[in-house]
Amino acid sequence: MVDKVSFKKLRLWIPDLSSCRFTEAKRHCLTHGRGAPVSSAQAPVMRVSTAQIDHFITFITSAHVIQDLPFGERTITLSSKETIKVPNVKRTMVPERLVKQYLAYCEETGFKALSRSTLLRILSVCAASVRKSLQGLDYISSSGAEAFDDLCKVAEMLGDAGQGMGWVKQQETNLRKSKRYLKSDYKVHVSKSSSVPDHCRPFALSDPKDPAYQSVREHDHNDACDRCDLLSETLLQIEAGLAAQTENLSSVEKEDLLGEASQESHLGLEVTPSSLCQPRFCSSGAFGATR
Repeated sequence: MVDKVSFKKLRLWIPDLSSCRFTEAKRHCLTHGRGAPVSSAQAPVMRVSTAQIDHFITFITSAHVIQDLPFGERTITLSSKETIKVPNVKRTMVPERLVKQYLAYCEETGFKALSRSTLLRILSVCAASVRKSLQGLDYISSSGAEAFDDLCKVAEMLGDAGQGMGWVKQQETNLRKSKRYLKSDYKVHVSKSSSVPDHCRPFALSDPKDPAYQSVREHDHNDACDRCDLLSETLLQIEAGLAAQTENLSSVEKEDLLGEASQESHLGLEVTPSSLCQPRFCSSGAFGATR
């Protein structure tokens, strides 16, 4: 009736009719047609177990996800209106990236995880800040992040010298992928025992020259990680680009680029445990430098 009778006239027949109900009825008439039944959309409530919540809380409070700050507190308000103070911490990843990594982890371990929307809702409630800058918190990681940006600039300069923009775009894409990998998934791959040298913590902390500071290996390092190899291959590509542009660069420019690329490549590799000793990265002799 709302499409034929005005609100004022209809209230004479239905005194308790409100303008809101009249507007909703008119919208329904225009959307679904006159006399169409109102669909009762159900919003099911998902029941979650305590084990699933504890599993996710344990993951987001692990050392590779959060970083303690030496100062500051946050206030948490419970459902009972009670407030408690907790030390301030920062997350090393944005919520979306953190949920994707957790779901991948659950898929690998065979654990039934909560839905993506539920996990994001839990993150919004948990008290933590997202890290936007490493300066003042982790100078090694901060220098490594800046090193990747500087390597991108070196690639751009080589592109202007004659390598081509397609080559530059490919190297920048590889550098960004490697940077994201070292900041997130790489921390999960590192373990006490691994057949991949870049993931083996005892191998990284062993002195390559002094036997007294070397751990006894009970396994061989005969496997490789394609995501770790991507970084070393990209550095070799930039080194090859420097060698290929000998005629288009002056001796001073080439020496400056070579020195900058060598320094920044080692700064970027310091964020990996295996770069502390004698891994493939350093033994490859990229940019003609050794640690």
